[in-house]
Amino acid sequence: MDVVLCHEFFHFLETRDSKTVFTRTYREPLGFLGRKVCLPPLAEIAAMGFAQEMLGLEWSPFLLDCVMLYANNMPSALAMLERLERSAAECARSA
Repeated sequence: MDVVLCHEFFHFLETRDSKTVFTRTYREPLGFLGRKVCLPPLAEIAAMGFAQEMLGLEWSPFLLDCVMLYANNMPSALAMLERLERSAAECARSA
């Protein structure tokens, strides 16, 4: 429950402070112009990272996505968990 509350609190902050928090957009460099791209998943990643930092979690809150997905689609949940494991292994090797 704490993870969900922190996650949603982050969304409140990014909405309230939308002029200074840019988690829903990504600036893609194109020469001297660049272009702004809307990427809602960035806000979700930032919210999970915020929850992890605020709560001092040693585990990734993205594991909760696997748990919630498992109830409706076990193969997709297992595939997501495998991707998270591969990603964690790659991070550990590069550290």
